[in-house]
Amino acid sequence: MKETAIREGLNPKPPKLAEAGEKRSPEQDFWVIKHGIKMTGMPAWGLTHEDHTIWGMVAFLQKLPGLSRADYDALTAASEPEGHSHDEGAEPAHDHAHEDADHQQGD
Repeated sequence: MKETAIREGLNPKPPKLAEAGEKRSPEQDFWVIKHGIKMTGMPAWGLTHEDHTIWGMVAFLQKLPGLSRADYDALTAASEPEGHSHDEGAEPAHDHAHEDADHQQGD
């Protein structure tokens, strides 16, 4: 994906996880995901995600640099709720307009 304004403004810049670079151990990835890194854009997910879910994220991160675009698309499509996309610029399957008559503007 192309550089975003949010990533550009972060200091220090977060790593591009899809590119091969410094190899981290699964335990290191787990710790960072669970506890976050203060003063960066990396939040702690340990309060809202169970350890087994974090280990799933670790497994994904360990495979990410070697995934083809087709493999990535297949994996993320299987985990996306209807109408949500990880593909930047993709059209949503539906809009998120509120159509409920009880949810009118000003209510």
